[in-house]
Amino acid sequence: MVPTAVVTLDALPLTPNGKLDRAALPATAGAEAAGPPAHGGEGAPSLDGDREPALAGIWRELLDVAEVGPGDNFFSLGGHSLLVATLAARVRAELGVRAPLTLFLRHPVLRELAAALPGPENAGSPDADGLRPRGTGRAPLSAAQRRIWLEEQMWPGTAACTVPEAFLLRGPLDEAAFEAALDELLSRHDSLRGRVEGAEHPELVVEPRSSVGLLRSDLRGSGEAAVRGLLEQAGRRAFDLSGPLVETTLARTGDEEWVFLFTAHHLIVDGWSFDILWRDLEALYRLHAGGSGPRPAPPQLAYTDFARWENERVAADAHRPHLDFWRQELAGLPPGTGPSAADGAAREGERVTVRLGASSRSNCVCAQPAWASRPSSSP
Repeated sequence: MVPTAVVTLDALPLTPNGKLDRAALPATAGAEAAGPPAHGGEGAPSLDGDREPALAGIWRELLDVAEVGPGDNFFSLGGHSLLVATLAARVRAELGVRAPLTLFLRHPVLRELAAALPGPENAGSPDADGLRPRGTGRAPLSAAQRRIWLEEQMWPGTAACTVPEAFLLRGPLDEAAFEAALDELLSRHDSLRGRVEGAEHPELVVEPRSSVGLLRSDLRGSGEAAVRGLLEQAGRRAFDLSGPLVETTLARTGDEEWVFLFTAHHLIVDGWSFDILWRDLEALYRLHAGGSGPRPAPPQLAYTDFARWENERVAADAHRPHLDFWRQELAGLPPGTGPSAADGAAREGERVTVRLGASSRSNCVCAQPAWASRPSSSP
């Protein structure tokens, strides 16, 4: 691939967990493109029908370009395979058209894509309206949440679904600003205020306000064993699904060193969630500490919006083609030969202790280096 523009940076911006922060990259609008745009200048073909202008508008936003013509190629304008997923979601939401990602990859030219897209979904189907805000703080559990909920019913009191995350913060820390940023984070994301209600038909209920407070601990002079004990305690934390499903702790381990623990139930967070949470928390902390920068945009959808939409699709039998497909694919296969509960299988395990070196401990146990290694004095 040959880039159409190059922007030089002293260093790449990183998210709090050390990954590339694409949102913080500078725009390339001022860079010279390699060659004229594909749509040409005066006399170029115009956009036809309803779909071509609609697609062009989506492309302009996603690709950050001023003009898009019917002969333009999505990838030549700066698109990539990961952005295709966003394009498909926008087309579905704005045009009411569901299409596989392969269709967008096979038809990268705007006019060809407009012609290849299928017709809009039926107005009566659950997908016709797409995902949209419902304005409600209650919804049946999603399929993924029901699986986790069922595990909790079978093995109550387990910490298997506890997700602990820890960060090592170095430098001057405004604890009041940090707590205010954390409070705003809990207010921004509905799932963090969620709890489960109901036995036979469990629902996720979102509380209007968070009841989670920031626990504090002073471990200065207590040694590494005390920090390790705090981390192990977080990993053994078993949550009551009636809520709250989040626990936060700020432990001071030195004059300018803290360990921040964010422990939550897997029913409301996953690995992808933490990327978003850490990015928002860092931005909010800088604002509450008197720094500058834009306030993160509020989430457009809540998880309850998705859960309710998914349950509506199931109720409308929208998943039937998928079930029929897999029944046909798996027809005739012999039954599984793995162990079952009837064979006396037990949920038992062993503990293996491995001592990590200083480098591994810093990167894996209690530190995410994006905050720890920042040249600025604030986390």
